[in-house]
Amino acid sequence: MSERQRAEDERAASRGYFDGEAIRYETHRRWRRVLREQAKTLAALELQPSDRLLDVGCGTGAAVRAAAGIVTEAVGLDLSPGMIDQARRLAAQLDNVAFELGDAEQLPFSDGRFSAVLCSTSIHHYPQPGKAVREMERVLAPGGRIAIGDSNPEQLIVRIVDRRFKRSEPGHLGFRLLDEIARFLDEAGFVDITLRRLHRSGAVIALARKR
Repeated sequence: MSERQRAEDERAASRGYFDGEAIRYETHRRWRRVLREQAKTLAALELQPSDRLLDVGCGTGAAVRAAAGIVTEAVGLDLSPGMIDQARRLAAQLDNVAFELGDAEQLPFSDGRFSAVLCSTSIHHYPQPGKAVREMERVLAPGGRIAIGDSNPEQLIVRIVDRRFKRSEPGHLGFRLLDEIARFLDEAGFVDITLRRLHRSGAVIALARKR
């Protein structure tokens, strides 16, 4: 099997799995930790009223809805049609919010469209995470900020969970070390890279700025 076909199969598996999880995503205990980590990563961006936010791998749009009261525009993107449908339903009353179906590795947005990018608890689903980070850099305006958050495989419990999810959750390709995420940011051309380990929650957040 070619690398390209393998990546397509991984995306299809992830898409199908999350289509099935969309309805219960914000209510089932399985996903509560994920939503808490999204909120922490969003807070790390320190959004301002002038910001235009893109949430890559937005799920049902909880972080987008949270940001809507702060920013000029909040846009969410996800690979799963089920997640996007649910996100649109939950945000129907918000006029500065939009959701797009798409692939993190081929973002359907123009260069420099956003001033802030969030990517929380989703980079472990990307077959080519470095390519996805380069796309995030492309759609950021000069001086724009990015925050990438996920579970921290430096911790034993996270490594155990990682192995279990690789067997049980379609599209789960493995949590990335913080140093790996930093390398993706550096190779994409980001500067002022800051790394945070949130020890109690077992999460990590990488922050950076576009030149």
